[in-house]
Amino acid sequence: MPKITINIFEKSFLVAKGLKSLLRELNKFDIEAIISNFDDFEIIIKQSKPSVIVLNTEIYNQIPIELFKKLKSKYKFLVIGINKNDDKQIDEIFVDSIDYDENRMEIISKFNYHLKSLNIENENLRHDNELSDREKAILEWLAKGLTNKEVAEKLFISVHTVNTHRKNIVKKLGIRTLSGLTVYAILNKIVNMNDLN
Repeated sequence: MPKITINIFEKSFLVAKGLKSLLRELNKFDIEAIISNFDDFEIIIKQSKPSVIVLNTEIYNQIPIELFKKLKSKYKFLVIGINKNDDKQIDEIFVDSIDYDENRMEIISKFNYHLKSLNIENENLRHDNELSDREKAILEWLAKGLTNKEVAEKLFISVHTVNTHRKNIVKKLGIRTLSGLTVYAILNKIVNMNDLN
């Protein structure tokens, strides 16, 4: 899957670093820049041509609206806002927002959802990245918390076969962590959230 370039404009160093770390874990994003103010906003957008920008709403309010609309129209990036808990109002220019108090799974779900919409828009979906029925079955049991050995017993296959399929799943999806794979499984209806431990 082609990487999606993302820029993070966030005032809090800890929030920006945490978000960068979380997105890198998904292995789908190139994080081009972490910026704490809007001073070089236009230059950064022109150089990196991001697909997505994550933007603290306080920084957004400092950017001239005409400049912002011009850049958004030219580079066609999605905008995801970052809000403090008490700041729920969001401009229509944002496709979504992340609140400071949201948990890891909620944030991952939002990014995966918008990544899917970008792939559809840009026709970057590749059929060779689709999981086989066997891979979906293995992913379902892994998401439910079973070990490789337990999955092998459930499906009457060897542990080696489970390991091979698991490596193929990671390679196809570009998601390395079990939590990331679990979110993928939920979003793609491979597993029901109610079935998870």
